[in-house]
Amino acid sequence: QGSHNDLASYPGREVTTFQVYMARDTKHASSGVHLQKVQHGSLVSQVPYLPNHAWGFKANTETWHTVEKIHFYRPSFLIRNFKRIET
Repeated sequence: QGSHNDLASYPGREVTTFQVYMARDTKHASSGVHLQKVQHGSLVSQVPYLPNHAWGFKANTETWHTVEKIHFYRPSFLIRNFKRIET
């Protein structure tokens, strides 16, 4: 998935994302999400794809992230919570 911050996909809503990785072992630890400060920016950190590892964030203009193309079965549990922004 290309670099994105979840805001454009859900206009007019506050978005919170939470993901639990369900890796069987540490073999693909380097396939976790890459966190960035700006779109297509340099890597700030990476959340390793490890057993029972989780990450989450409330989407904003500095929550850019990307995942490299995956060529194996990579189970995870993803939850998104939405709240309509009242104007």
